Amino acid sequence: MLRIVYSVREAQKNKVLIIVPHEDDETIIAGNIIDLLKLNGNDIKVAYLTNGDYSIPAEIRAKEAIHAIRTLGLNEDDVFF
Repeated sequence: MLRIVYSVREAQKNKVLIIVPHEDDETIIAGNIIDLLKLNGNDIKVAYLTNGDYSIPAEIRAKEAIHAIRTLGLNEDDVFF
């Protein structure tokens, strides 16, 4: 069931998908939101729409993204490229 949540406080113990344009945006755009959602006990997944390889190879960007995800307290299984 899709449920639209309008505030982080309202999102408790729900599945949340964070969609970002490319690697590093999970931290820049949604880092604080991810942290608050984790505190509320949400199951968080992050999906990247592109690989952002216009200046850095995609493999390096993916490794950096996984490192950032771990720093945010999520697992590699929580990421979709």
